[in-house]
Amino acid sequence: MANTHQAFGHVVDSARGHALVLFDTRLHIPPPAFGSLVRIADGDDWIYGFIYNAIVRNAETPGHRPFSFHTELQVILIGSRSKKHPAEWPRQNIPDHAPKKKSPAWVCSEEEWYAFSIETNFIKIIFDSPFNVPADALIATIVRRLASIYPDPHNFLMRIGKELSSLVPGEPERIQILLHKISYSFTSKLI
Repeated sequence: MANTHQAFGHVVDSARGHALVLFDTRLHIPPPAFGSLVRIADGDDWIYGFIYNAIVRNAETPGHRPFSFHTELQVILIGSRSKKHPAEWPRQNIPDHAPKKKSPAWVCSEEEWYAFSIETNFIKIIFDSPFNVPADALIATIVRRLASIYPDPHNFLMRIGKELSSLVPGEPERIQILLHKISYSFTSKLI
């Protein structure tokens, strides 16, 4: 299980709706997985996003050993919440601004995951992303995780199915494949 109390890295580049987070290899833990919900500290706000890609680069820069590597995590930003009002649910929207460089990033707790299951706007944000996000795989991973912690997983999955159908009405095969990825993985864990 990921440590939600220690920052796992910091922002090295960002744009509205996207952040690149450098993973801190000194932690001696694996980086957060594909589909992990993360939060980035940014002034008075937390900015939330999902990891959708990891890039391992040769760190041939001054101060690094030759042949050392670092991992950069690509994050699609899908919401925010005021630090001043921690009891509020996170707003699922593309944040108004990109997080600042050097802003620390944490893996979210199960409570934060649950807060994100209240709304489903993140699906539209991921589908509409101008970044090269593997939308179907990311949504399937996220929904499986959310269904595993939701009090009524069946109702949650039904709600997601309706949301998917309304967002891509002209692509029934795509919806069917996506729902199969979600339900097969989820139901096979129940057996």
